[in-house]
Amino acid sequence: MLRLLLVLWTLAEIAALVAVGQAVGVLGVLALVVLTAALGGLLVRRAGQAALGALRRGVAPRPGAPQPLAGLLAGGFTLLAGLLLVLPGFLGDVAGLLLLLPPLQRLLLRRLSARVPRATVIEAEWREVTPGAPDAPDAPDAAGPGLPRATHPSPRTPSGWTRH
Repeated sequence: MLRLLLVLWTLAEIAALVAVGQAVGVLGVLALVVLTAALGGLLVRRAGQAALGALRRGVAPRPGAPQPLAGLLAGGFTLLAGLLLVLPGFLGDVAGLLLLLPPLQRLLLRRLSARVPRATVIEAEWREVTPGAPDAPDAPDAAGPGLPRATHPSPRTPSGWTRH
């Protein structure tokens, strides 16, 4: 199915190139292809720099900051739009330009987020244990009756977190 779609897309791109070529001539087509490829290259570069900046700042959400997932997906849309613009062909150029529109990005974001399964949140409590304290894993009865006493976690001794 994917191969058929790829063949149909290629044929449609060729037909679009011929139609535009008849309207504006060969030099016009070449100029448009070079112009859209340059624009796509700039978009890909911008998306890469934005992703690198996000990594440098960290993706931890801060109060009042936009959610990192939305920013990453917007960068992904820009990257995909840039790649579509770099490839020769007018249908890909139109798809790339449409993908730059924020309303279409929001629509795609809603559609994609509806298909992504939600993460399961597991709540737990923890407490810091001081070595040698009565409730520490290396305390005599902390591992449970009849279980070996752990002194330090190593590949040969139990850590105290699991029961064997």
